Amino acid sequence: MMGILTRLFRSRGNNSTSQVFNVEDNIKVKTGAFKDFTGIIKEIDLKKKKLHVAITGLPVSEALVEFDYSQVEKV
Repeated sequence: MMGILTRLFRSRGNNSTSQVFNVEDNIKVKTGAFKDFTGIIKEIDLKKKKLHVAITGLPVSEALVEFDYSQVEKV
């Protein structure tokens, strides 16, 4: 679903931040086994609030890795 936008709202004390993710955005993984890897968002699952990302530098060309919104940041 190209062009779908999704927003993440997180509360940290009195501060609220949001990230807007789009298909084809470049991201950096913040946590987990792929921490510090970069990738490109290929699919967004709005119901499950998950991103399917093609990780840059993996030998498998079409493998998608699923992340929660909170596990990644835009670069």
